[in-house]
Amino acid sequence: MKKLYTQNEVSKIFPDVPNKTLIYWARQDFVEWAEEVEDGRGIHRKYSLFNLYQIAIVRELAGIALPAFLIRYTMDKYFKDFVKGGPMLPDLIDVGKNRASESSVMENYLVIPKIVLFRRFGLQPNKDISLCEPENLGEFFNLKKESAVITIIRLPLIAQFVQSQIEKLDRK
Repeated sequence: MKKLYTQNEVSKIFPDVPNKTLIYWARQDFVEWAEEVEDGRGIHRKYSLFNLYQIAIVRELAGIALPAFLIRYTMDKYFKDFVKGGPMLPDLIDVGKNRASESSVMENYLVIPKIVLFRRFGLQPNKDISLCEPENLGEFFNLKKESAVITIIRLPLIAQFVQSQIEKLDRK
């Protein structure tokens, strides 16, 4: 059985993300939770490891001032509903006969051209925000010429950060 993390533990893993911000992200449908229990004191949510990855990714996207609708677009397209059978990763599904999985997603890089930050409408899936495997990262540097700057979010580093925070939490 997978370990689930309480709201209190999530606050310790991400001390720079206030509880109210996490609640806002959940209401905006940026992040998901694995389990929800309501009692006389309120609603208690528990988060899986992949939910922690989602929180870390949203934290990074918000940190580069990506507009809310683009955060939602990115999360919906690449980082949601693995367990529930929702949208999978179209760019990764047909790699051999393996389906995309939570662990395979975190081995990739999220590439965001600067032009996306200035565009409000007309997203072109697979041309703007992209998820790519490390060996294909070079082709995205061609975007640098047309968009001036690209932001690359290294998902393996996010996964390492989350894992190290969990280890610190487990040691206490």
